[in-house]
Amino acid sequence: MIIYGKRASHLKSVVIPNVACPNCKAENTIVLGTFSQYVHIFWIPVFSIGRTGISQCSNCKQSFEGSQLPLDFRAAYNNLLKETRIPIFHFIGAALIGTAILYGMYSSGETAKREADYFANPQKGDNYAVKIEDGYYTTFKVDSVASDTLYVYWNNMAVDKVTGLYKIRKDENYATEREAVVRTYLSELKTSNKIHEIVR
Repeated sequence: MIIYGKRASHLKSVVIPNVACPNCKAENTIVLGTFSQYVHIFWIPVFSIGRTGISQCSNCKQSFEGSQLPLDFRAAYNNLLKETRIPIFHFIGAALIGTAILYGMYSSGETAKREADYFANPQKGDNYAVKIEDGYYTTFKVDSVASDTLYVYWNNMAVDKVTGLYKIRKDENYATEREAVVRTYLSELKTSNKIHEIVR
């Protein structure tokens, strides 16, 4: 379950001088505060959704918020906004998400480079996950490499989802007789995007 919502943090409060409370008419009792609002996920701030102001009379406790602030309070509110800034930590979630995305892109690129090298220079022990007929996936492991041929042991098992490949990558599932796989066949698999991954 994802816990998310909206919260606010206090930025600054001041007493508005020479202004009477619209409710009790007491002067110099209006405390004006600014708050920065943000969206959070699991209580981690993700991004800011702006600032708001709240006023309260210290005498009668009458309060006004945001657009309800009386016109007499507006000048003080605008000045207070100029003195306050949205805290950087309100964007920490967005920064973490952005970092994760960038890392994922970098990692994906490095994996693609590594697998391209594995494909160009196969070695004994390489394990290929490939898509076969009817949308199933299986694996084969390389036993030896000749100039244009790989000698491999095919997995006798198959799964319908790539997430299940780990379940069949067990020594007892591989055939005892090895087969020859020519490089042109591997190239066809790669061209048709049927090679899911190469593990070394």
